[in-house]
Amino acid sequence: MSFEPEQLTEEQSKEVANWISKSQMVLCKPLYRFVDRTHGSVFFDLGGRGSFPREPETPPTYYALIWQDQVIAFEGYEQPHVEDDQADVDVDISAMRMPRLLEGNEGEIKQAIEDALTAYWLHRKGQLLRLRIAFPKIKTY
Repeated sequence: MSFEPEQLTEEQSKEVANWISKSQMVLCKPLYRFVDRTHGSVFFDLGGRGSFPREPETPPTYYALIWQDQVIAFEGYEQPHVEDDQADVDVDISAMRMPRLLEGNEGEIKQAIEDALTAYWLHRKGQLLRLRIAFPKIKTY
């Protein structure tokens, strides 16, 4: 696994939330970042209610992946099935936006997101049995 969790200080958390809020909704300051030093990528969970039963008025969970110094913003709903310390998770990414200059890298970006979400769920639940992700068409800006 290439992404490793790092706890953020209060100051780092505020800085990240302020910086990312320019391109993605931030509902709460991130407590952790997940860093892939090999590829220079960083993943953040920015809050939301995407793990709750999906209702029309329920907001998704918001995420950001910093990849090649660009913010890839995505949001979605997770359905974890947890038993003891094991999780089987379905993630339905409902919207995804990336800078136009990253066009042509969609496969690598999706793999980075899968790796980041795997690290994220392992950190939250201890053992991940399976992670399934449904990706939407990626919009560019």
